[in-house]
Amino acid sequence: MGLKRILILSEAVGAGHERAAQALARGLHETYPAVECRVINTGQYLNPWLEKLFVKAYLETLQLTPELWGFLYGLTQKNGQPARVKNFLGKLYMAKLKKLLFTYRPDFVICTHPFPCNAMSAIKEQGHNVPTAAIVTDFNIHSLWVQHNLEAYLVGSQEIKDRLIENGIEPIRIHVTGIPINPAFATPKNIVCIKRTIGLTEKPVLLVMGGGLGVGRLTEIIRLLDQAPIDAQVVAIAGKNQALKEELDYLADRLTKPLWVFGYVSNVEEFMVAADLIITKPGGLTSAEALAVGLPMVLVNPLPGQEEYNCRFLVEKGAAVMASTPNSVPRIVTTLLREPDKMMRMRQNALALGRPAAGLDAAKLIMKMSSRKPYLYAREACSG
Repeated sequence: MGLKRILILSEAVGAGHERAAQALARGLHETYPAVECRVINTGQYLNPWLEKLFVKAYLETLQLTPELWGFLYGLTQKNGQPARVKNFLGKLYMAKLKKLLFTYRPDFVICTHPFPCNAMSAIKEQGHNVPTAAIVTDFNIHSLWVQHNLEAYLVGSQEIKDRLIENGIEPIRIHVTGIPINPAFATPKNIVCIKRTIGLTEKPVLLVMGGGLGVGRLTEIIRLLDQAPIDAQVVAIAGKNQALKEELDYLADRLTKPLWVFGYVSNVEEFMVAADLIITKPGGLTSAEALAVGLPMVLVNPLPGQEEYNCRFLVEKGAAVMASTPNSVPRIVTTLLREPDKMMRMRQNALALGRPAAGLDAAKLIMKMSSRKPYLYAREACSG
């Protein structure tokens, strides 16, 4: 079989990176039970206090000044900044990451975030043969992902492959597997049973989500949907945002339409199968999951940067409609529910893009990469 020990490096900056890492780990475990797989949040591993501070600053930036995030995203794309940032990240992560590599001695390393991707590239530049692949978790490629000494790139679309080729990555190294999602998406579902378990009726189901971190103006959107001239029920998933869940729990008894509130769920595929529409931000993982089950999307308030690109991609492909503000959501949802033919076309377009077995396919591809040079990570290399 070749590979026996795999290390997956991720980051908590954006829940999708960690979800992709866990999806791949689950795909590896289900397909190759004998393989040992370890998932590491690199920021937490390097400095838990600093990582917590960084994630807090990231979330506050998204909530209070998303334009600043967009500015930083764009700044690191041009004017020589990518090389400077890559050099900084490589130095920041390198020493401790080397020690992790020597201690765990993985046969293969996979990065689901560009930060550890840069560090692994820097380690390889020093001459250490550590086979490494990158998994891009959006439908756009930021320049920080682009490294010319990685063994493979696993991407979500042909468009991303084309962009990597334009940036000098050899086509043979790029594989369109889809963004890894939970292998449970590849298992057929009984919609009637799922609705009964959740407690849903036969009314149209509107799923409102803000990703794993519960980011977005969900409360405002749900209040507006409650005033829309439609007979529907709303399911809200607050993710890890406990304050949002409590706010929605309080709101549920004060609305005219049924509202079902959940926190973080491990079976999001069942909620998506049960839904007729999803109202959400266009995060890479949430979007990939919705595509996998053919769920039409109404995309609200995409963050400047990667989510804007995701939104543009999904709208152009006919799988989503963009709501420029929360106020426009009720009108768009009402129109879609009254146009079943358009909903059907959106569903078919989503299914054409979706890759429900992406987690399993990515696992199989990585296991095929067992023919490689000997592992050359020496003890003395770990000192600096």
